[in-house]
Amino acid sequence: MSGVSPASAKRFRVAFSFAGETRGFVAALASLLAEEFGKKKILYDKFHESEFARRDLGIYLPELYHKESDLVVIVLSSAYDEKQWTGLEWTAIHDLLSQRKHDEVILCRFDRATVTGLYSTVGFIELDGRKPEEIRDLILERLTLIDERREVAEAPSVSSTDGSAKTSIPHNLPTLQPFFGREDELKKIADALDPDSRTWGALIDGPGGMGKTSLAVRAAYDASPEVFKKIIFISLKTRELDDDGLRDLSGFILSGLVELLNELARELGRDDILKLAENERLRPLLDALRGTQTLLVLDNLESLRKPERDTLFTFVKKLPAGCKAILTSRGRIGSGAEELILEALSEKASLDTLAELATHNPLLAQTSGAERLVLYRETAGKPLLLRWTAGQIGRGHCLTFTDAPHFIRSCPEGNDPLEFIFGDLVEDFHDHETKALCALTYFTLPAIVEHVAAIAGVDAAIAERGAHAPSRAVSGALAGNIRPTDEDADLSGERDATWVPDPSSARAPKTAREGACAPLSVETALKSLVNRSLVVPTDEFQSFTLVPMVADFLRKKKPEVMAETGDRLEKRAYALIIENGYENHDRFPALEAAWPGIAPALPLFLNGDNARLQTVCNALQNFLHFQGRWDEWLALCEIAEVRAIAAADYHKAGWRAYNIGCSHHLRQRAKAVIACAERAATHWGSAEVGARELSLSIGLRGKGHLSEEDYPSAIAAFRQALELLQSFGSESKDMVAVLNDLGSAEYNANKLEASAEWFREALRVANVCGDAEGVAISMGNLTELALCREDWPSTETLARKALTAAVAVHRQELIASGNDRLALTLMRQSKVSEARTHALRAVEICSQLGSSNLAFAQATLAECEG
Repeated sequence: MSGVSPASAKRFRVAFSFAGETRGFVAALASLLAEEFGKKKILYDKFHESEFARRDLGIYLPELYHKESDLVVIVLSSAYDEKQWTGLEWTAIHDLLSQRKHDEVILCRFDRATVTGLYSTVGFIELDGRKPEEIRDLILERLTLIDERREVAEAPSVSSTDGSAKTSIPHNLPTLQPFFGREDELKKIADALDPDSRTWGALIDGPGGMGKTSLAVRAAYDASPEVFKKIIFISLKTRELDDDGLRDLSGFILSGLVELLNELARELGRDDILKLAENERLRPLLDALRGTQTLLVLDNLESLRKPERDTLFTFVKKLPAGCKAILTSRGRIGSGAEELILEALSEKASLDTLAELATHNPLLAQTSGAERLVLYRETAGKPLLLRWTAGQIGRGHCLTFTDAPHFIRSCPEGNDPLEFIFGDLVEDFHDHETKALCALTYFTLPAIVEHVAAIAGVDAAIAERGAHAPSRAVSGALAGNIRPTDEDADLSGERDATWVPDPSSARAPKTAREGACAPLSVETALKSLVNRSLVVPTDEFQSFTLVPMVADFLRKKKPEVMAETGDRLEKRAYALIIENGYENHDRFPALEAAWPGIAPALPLFLNGDNARLQTVCNALQNFLHFQGRWDEWLALCEIAEVRAIAAADYHKAGWRAYNIGCSHHLRQRAKAVIACAERAATHWGSAEVGARELSLSIGLRGKGHLSEEDYPSAIAAFRQALELLQSFGSESKDMVAVLNDLGSAEYNANKLEASAEWFREALRVANVCGDAEGVAISMGNLTELALCREDWPSTETLARKALTAAVAVHRQELIASGNDRLALTLMRQSKVSEARTHALRAVEICSQLGSSNLAFAQATLAECEG
């Protein structure tokens, strides 16, 4: 970070504003910055006494912060608003912000303090618990951006003093609105227009509203007078969208190839060509261009019929030496040009655009940097959507910032930017293209062809491509000494009795059983949609994502296809979940491979029938937990509990509250665990269930006490739960779980002998019940105890058995803890190389999971490497 250029013309690189209570932090930060720029470049204290002897501070402070400082850093605290001096400073700084100088101000705070005149979501840097070095780095990064922008601003430009583009070349180019970003695209077009380039020019391809015309016009303005002596702009655009809605241009703009060629003849001063037969005008036009060094800018060529587009493309390929062309189209025409598939604006360019628009819109000018970021994300950086949505602020019922993004999804007819951008394309879609697009709307992550095809409803007779579907890397977490009782012991009673397996489907998903079968028509459709800039591919076209906003449009435009696709997705996902879920541990890898095609169906289950949703939860419980998908499991159960309550299904509501509590226990959130235990008990009480559920709610409360390190209360709760289970007169998996919990509580209370007895009893009952997971947990806990005895050979034997048992049930946190314990045992026997392999695996798994035991795994790895 020390590479920031100190060569600023301003007096101070950084000026601070703060109350006295944060002086220590600011002084330390200023000292670090002084190492970069020197003390005189950092204004953080009143050591510049002469600076504050001015009588008219109201004039001086704005000058100090704006004209004499590159960057102002405000450090808010609870007392900031109460001090007279900081009040004067804040008045000047707020004026700076009101002038849209957000990039020149960094807002920091302690204790989530606020100050008059700022939104609560303005985008503060929270200082609590952070070191001055971290904030120093953020400040240096901001200064780097300021220096880079200064260099750009000082570079030679073709723009006039009012910011509009100018050129000395004779032209009929339209006036260009303020233009930001697209530096890479402008460079590519300039290279294509270079006289030494053998191409005829550049084609700018992309959906409507992406800024194709603006880019073409800006590139023309940037053209060198030494290369071109004339620029001719001809547009076939028939309509445009401004803040007021759709505007018909048919009376002002050309509509076909003949009109385009006639306009070109007029611009060249060759009206005589207009007297020739239409099919005889191309050659004379090429002759007329010879020696003129003309740049043609031909806009919106998608409105031409395909034969006309082919003719025009042949024409530009034959342009005489010294002449070039820039074409824009919503679809590719021809080949051989420097083709640019235009994508969204960058974040910086979008924010710069909004800042410029705010100079003409008072309400937009009042929005914060954080709010403008929301607008950028909502519109996905599409220039037309960005400008149109921002332009709605202050119009009609869009009186606030939050109104505008919502308005885009409920636009009136005739003023719908999505219809303007995508409407004509959707009407021309092939059936497979429509189905592929609708299928993609359900995916939030890149989707492989096989998963898209599966829910698009393609013909099963279509040819197949033998490429294996990529599977997600196995993830997991380091397990503690306790087993969360997060499953129904009698899962058979939880299955959907009405479900009948599809006789044509096998146990494992097709993508896992054999080479993934990708219908070529679907793959071709996706690539065609890429060419239309509606779908974005990953490298080598292995997976695809939908351009944002297309999904919203399709839901309105193609509701029948969307409904059909959603129904197919839900049925396919349900079959895979039921066949491969529950306690089918050996099928979890297959379910994991199919998960990217299943996860998009979860919102459909959450909004569908409650009974079906609860069945899905039961089937996925072990899979999501064992594979380390804890956050997904928590989110699913939280909504499922609400749905169950709404349906008065208090039995399932109790189970979902219990599942949520176990998820919180994995993250060591003690209070949340106890709250869930109380909710589960309440729900089950309303359902009038038996002693089993009561014992589980008591056991969950014990887990909460265990996380609180209240071991006596935890032991008492686990004993109570165990007594209830023993009253059934039979041994069960629930009993195995409580025995392990009880042993863990005794272990943490340093009662090792009692702990060993409970763990051994848990292992015995697990073997009797055929509880493979219980065996793995019990053996892991016994290994933990064996580590205390320091009998390393026998401990190693036990650790290897525990790890093998964990791998057999595919529970990732157990696999991580097994690797960690085995690594420790091997280290004690100086088997460093093997120990390090297992320690690395433990850290890898719990890092992916975000396990609370990550620090233990890292400590073991550090010992191996030390």
